[in-house]
Amino acid sequence: MNAPTNFVERTALDRATHDPYAQFVTNAIRVTNPNEFVALVKHDLQPIFPNGMFLAGIGYATHEGIEVEHAVGIRYPPEYINKLKRQRIWAGPILGHWLKTNRPQLFDPHSSAFPVPAAWVNAFRRHDLRNIAAHGVKDLKSHGASYFTFSQIPGPLTENHAELLDMLVPMLHQALVRATQHNLPVTSSPKSNRSSLTEREVEVMGWLAVGKTAGEIASILGSSQHTVKNQVRAILQKLDVENRVQPLGRNSDPAVTHRQ
Repeated sequence: MNAPTNFVERTALDRATHDPYAQFVTNAIRVTNPNEFVALVKHDLQPIFPNGMFLAGIGYATHEGIEVEHAVGIRYPPEYINKLKRQRIWAGPILGHWLKTNRPQLFDPHSSAFPVPAAWVNAFRRHDLRNIAAHGVKDLKSHGASYFTFSQIPGPLTENHAELLDMLVPMLHQALVRATQHNLPVTSSPKSNRSSLTEREVEVMGWLAVGKTAGEIASILGSSQHTVKNQVRAILQKLDVENRVQPLGRNSDPAVTHRQ
C-alpha cells in the first residue's frame, strides 16, 4: 500500500486509524469474501457494538420469515445454525416483528416491548441468548432481505443501540452482499475475469443482487444511470455471461451456510 501523498489522504488515514467507526466503514467497503466479513464483525464491529454472539443471513423475505441463501454465525449455538440449515427459513417472534415494523429490535425477556412466546424465551435462556438486538435491510420490490442479530450485549439495551443499528446495518448489508456474491459461477472461457472487476463494479453487482434497478443504483451511489448501465455491461463482459441474472447465481463456499 502506498503512503498517503497529501494532507487529505493523511487526514483520512489518521481518522480511520483512531476512529473505530471510520475504521469499521473503511474495512466494510473492502470486504470481498466470507472470511473478511467474519473478521469485520469480530474485530472492527466489536468496539462500536460489543456482543457475544452474532448471526447474519441473506435471502428473500416471505410471509413465514426469511428464506436464507447464505448465513454467517459467530459463536452462535450450533443448534440454531443446524436448524437454519435444515429448514432454510429464518423465523421467530423478533424477526417477525422486524418484518412488520422494519425497525431495530431490542429484546430483553424482562422488558420486551412486544410479547414473545414462553417457549422462545426458554430457548433463549437455555442457550444464553440474552440482551438481543436485531435489524436488517429489506427490498420491498424484489423481496431481497438481510437480517442481523446480536446477543449477549453488555449492559441494558437502550435507544442508543437502536440508533447504532440504523447506522451500522446498511454497511453490514453491503459487506455481506459482497462477501456472498463471490460464490458466483465462473465459466471456463478465457474471457471470464472476475478478478478484474473494479471496486465500484463489485458494489454495483451487490446492489443488482438484491434487485435494485440501474436508476436506483445510480441514486444510491450518486452516479448517473448511464454510468451504471455501462458498469453493468462491463460486469457482464468480464464475467462472460449473457444477462444480468446469471452472474448473481450462487454456488458453494465452505465458509458460509447455503441453500442447496
